[in-house]
Amino acid sequence: MHPFIPRRRTALLAAASAATLLAGALTTVTAAAAATGCRVDYRINNQWGGGFGADVTVTNLGDPVNGWTLTWSYAAGQEVTQFWNATVSQSGAQVTARDAGYNAAIGTGGTANFGFNASWNDTSNPAPTSFALNGATCTGATTPTSAPPPTSASPTPTPTPTTTTPPAGAKQMEKLDRGLVSVRSGSGNLVSWRLLGTETSGVTFNLYRGGTRVNGTPIAGATSYLDSGAAAGSAYTVRAVVNGAEQAASAPALQFPNGYLDVPIQAPPGGTTPTGRRTPTPRTTPASATSTATAATSSC
Repeated sequence: MHPFIPRRRTALLAAASAATLLAGALTTVTAAAAATGCRVDYRINNQWGGGFGADVTVTNLGDPVNGWTLTWSYAAGQEVTQFWNATVSQSGAQVTARDAGYNAAIGTGGTANFGFNASWNDTSNPAPTSFALNGATCTGATTPTSAPPPTSASPTPTPTPTTTTPPAGAKQMEKLDRGLVSVRSGSGNLVSWRLLGTETSGVTFNLYRGGTRVNGTPIAGATSYLDSGAAAGSAYTVRAVVNGAEQAASAPALQFPNGYLDVPIQAPPGGTTPTGRRTPTPRTTPASATSTATAATSSC
């Protein structure tokens, strides 16, 4: 767990108006016979105003794989908000789902399943028209599904929003980033970051100051690095190294150039608690008084 940045949980979108539940909407994309191929069953389990839940099953029609990435695009602004049995990220319309480690291996004819909740625009929710497994397109005919917009012809009770319940044994995870921070320490900067829940102990890291890598060999067994002699306020990013391949860069580091974070104190006035207990009036303190939280770090 990272010592500086509080966890931020991704909120499920609440229903704001009446919606028509859509159950069993199924889109299947079948790959043509090839050395590498796949079939994807994309099912919308339920839907409400502003959100929906989906279930995805990937069938490997090619050679066995150990580690998979499934990609697709949304055409109507849908956005994934919560996921399980895979790590899902999104950049604009492009969505990428990666295995969760324990389900990385798919033999020929084998399957992997994951699910997610997502938002939609209450007007249309078409299914993706194509998918790609590890870069190989799953080709074939598909019938996109779309949901009717919520009706407002007559007042109806607002339905309670429903969410897809992860199957038994699934791992539900927060959508966290690296949480990269840089803290001034003596004549250098102590930089630290998160080890994600989907990563194994074998992952290593490269740390960059601007566009320059600061470590000679990938950092192993730690999620921190002391960049001696670096200027205060230097910009940092970190990249994971998996099976010798460098991954995408993290978000820029949050900087503590003074070595600590000042948190202003706002003491409440004295008064009486709901049980009738008197609370003392706090002593007057200068407006500039702060509680100083000194930054520290630990290795995962």
